[in-house]
Amino acid sequence: MKRLTNLSRAGVQLVDLNQLWHDTVTLIQAEFGEDLKLELALSPLPDFKGNPQQLSTVFTSLLRNAAAAIDSSGSIVVTSSVGGGERILEVRDTGIGIAADRIPHLFNPSFQVAENRFGTTNWGLFVAQSIVANHRGRIEIESQEGKGTAARICLPQAVSGRDTWTKS
Repeated sequence: MKRLTNLSRAGVQLVDLNQLWHDTVTLIQAEFGEDLKLELALSPLPDFKGNPQQLSTVFTSLLRNAAAAIDSSGSIVVTSSVGGGERILEVRDTGIGIAADRIPHLFNPSFQVAENRFGTTNWGLFVAQSIVANHRGRIEIESQEGKGTAARICLPQAVSGRDTWTKS
């Protein structure tokens, strides 16, 4: 709990991304129903220079989206790996999937009015993408309707012997 409560003061520091996944899951797992299976399959990663509070916000958003896509029972698998000069963090669910024509617009925030109520869509993904971009990374989405979705965060390995981070 101490690690989580100190995140707001953390700023940019070396982050153990796997530990951050564990902390984030511990914090929000109670939100998920008992029929949802959540598995962490994390491989060793080098520490990453970034803002743990912001990265935890991204992890939380992707986990909540995955859980919301699962109707009654299903699973979410979180993986981490290193490949192609990047740290790769993936959230894969067995949910309803996303129509192919919607995928290019997932990171575009919008407003809606329905039943005399004002609402927003895609703001969580927009914020997540902005945070990851500030960390010199990107988010990729793969999905098949009826089969599930994979959201992949790709963060750079060291650049010229050190990690870099940009503050927005």
